[in-house]
Amino acid sequence: MHTHSHWSFDGRESIESLCEAALAKGLAGIAVTDHNDIDCVVKGIYPPYEAEKYAEELAAVKKRYAGRLRVIMGVELGQCHLEPIKSRELVETFGYEYVLGALHNLQDVPDFSFMKYESMPQGLLGELFDRALQETKLLAGEPYLSALAHLTYPLRYMRLAGRKLDITRYYDKISEVYDVLIARGIPLEINTSGLRNALGMTLPEEELVRFWRECGGRLVVLGSDAHRAHDVGAGLEYAYEMTQRIGGLEIFEPDTI
Repeated sequence: MHTHSHWSFDGRESIESLCEAALAKGLAGIAVTDHNDIDCVVKGIYPPYEAEKYAEELAAVKKRYAGRLRVIMGVELGQCHLEPIKSRELVETFGYEYVLGALHNLQDVPDFSFMKYESMPQGLLGELFDRALQETKLLAGEPYLSALAHLTYPLRYMRLAGRKLDITRYYDKISEVYDVLIARGIPLEINTSGLRNALGMTLPEEELVRFWRECGGRLVVLGSDAHRAHDVGAGLEYAYEMTQRIGGLEIFEPDTI
């Protein structure tokens, strides 16, 4: 439920390649959720999002794999709370079956993946994560979201740089994000991309998925965040086993074909 093709600025492979990988791994379906970091596109930081061309290729592939693989038309809509009108127009125009809300950067701040954390003061690390949770809460309130992607995206890069934060200090802010999602029936994504690098954990990690359940959350969605065909489906079995350990969780799939 989270993959990227060559229509993402950081993707390389065709939608068909992703689908072939999904079939080879025995998956029943795949959501192709190419990036549209809409604030950065509007400002010209990233190249234009080719919505029409993506939709044309997706429709053709969906038809080609009918009866063999469920192909879901999706988008990973980054920072949609910063461009709410354009985001709503995009979703309404193309009728996405699945919309992943994502926070990759704060307002007027570069993507968290671009920052240099090695020499950053500890207090600034905490401030950045605190602000990320505040903006994620706003993003979670956008009306067209299907799920919230990788809640701990900033921590991925802080941790890969060897820096640590005590996440228990942010449980109050995290619970506020969870409250918005739960009230709206929006699932929390368990993103398995961190299992494929030195991070060695999902985003969010099991501790925060357990906290989701403690806060009353029930719905989760599983996504590999694959940017190449080889990674399609990677880590999903691990994430599924996590849901079974925690208990009381339901894995969400969009009610579309």
